Amino acid sequence: MVHLRASNGNAAALLAPIGQLASSRDIEGLRVTTAESSICVFRQCPANALLCGGETEAEAKSLLDQGLDLMQNYLASAILTSQ
Repeated sequence: MVHLRASNGNAAALLAPIGQLASSRDIEGLRVTTAESSICVFRQCPANALLCGGETEAEAKSLLDQGLDLMQNYLASAILTSQ
């Protein structure tokens, strides 16, 4: 999360498979909005959490699936590089 919050470029690189980053804010989690108006909120609580929204339920589900894959790959890569 620290890496994603460090710059919009870091968040944009992670979200590239989902869409182009249009905006972000960091209140109760890192909320990012894509150019297609999709929203993902990354929260780090006792466990990591991801909330997604789209114009349809199918779009939100697709974003959630993609976002979870991105988070899993990001966390795995962060663990490998810290060893």
